[in-house]
Formats: sequence, structure tokens, C-alpha cells
Amino acid sequence: RKARMHSYDGAMNEQAAAAAAASATDPAEMDKKLAATVERDNKIADLLEGDSEPVERMLADIARAHVRQATQHALAQDDEAAVDGLAAGLQKLGPERRQALLRRL
Repeated sequence: RKARMHSYDGAMNEQAAAAAAASATDPAEMDKKLAATVERDNKIADLLEGDSEPVERMLADIARAHVRQATQHALAQDDEAAVDGLAAGLQKLGPERRQALLRRL
């Protein structure tokens, strides 16, 4: 069985090598591949240079959801330690922001 698998792999490798050699010598095929690569790269560049606000908003939403879930998990694990952690975090905020958050609780 291993011998058959090996010969199958060898045949596939030979076919791939033959196809690569044929396309490497065919200028039209090389031009098509180059054009496709340039088009793909231009699309990626347009995406990266485009309006990143929706992506940034989505990442911020994901981060908020993660913090919310982590906080809920911490409260479920050890509510005293979680409250101690929140109190310590609140002390690092400015007085106005701390009061605003405390009113929400």
C-alpha cells in the first residue's frame, strides 16, 4: 500500500512539475499570473488605504464585548476579588469619570 501511495505522490509531483515548467515557459500564462497578482495587490492596497473607520468601530465593539464578558466571568469566579479590581481601576480614573461610572452602577 505504501508503494502505491508513493507512486501516486510521485506521479502528482511529476504532473505538477510538468505544469510548472510549461507555464514558466509560456509568456502568455506568465502575463496572466502577473496581472492577477497585481490586481489582487491593488485590491488589498485599496482596502488598507480606504476608510478604516468601520473596521476600527468593529474592533472596538469586539474589545468592549471581550471586557464585558471577562468582567462577568471574574464576578462569577470570585465576586470579592472582582469588586476589588474594579475599585482599584476606578481609583486610576479622574474624579468626573469615576463619578459617572459609579452612577451607572
